[in-house]
Amino acid sequence: MSSLPTTEERRTARVFLNRLTKRYPDISTALDYRDPWQLLVATVLSAQTTDENVNKVTPGLFERYPTAEDLASGDPEDV
Repeated sequence: MSSLPTTEERRTARVFLNRLTKRYPDISTALDYRDPWQLLVATVLSAQTTDENVNKVTPGLFERYPTAEDLASGDPEDV
């Protein structure tokens, strides 16, 4: 089984993306982030609290654990 999307799946995704972009042209997130890694972490955290609270804690988190590898090797008690 291939992990790559088929031509039809890509076409369908593009149709949905175009519809969403047309419907919500100015959509954005309230989360503060600098790269996809930070957005991923902030999004996971936002499932448990408000975006405002996430934005308060992520600067320190990303300063201490700037990469996925750093976070993975961190002591869970400290994280």
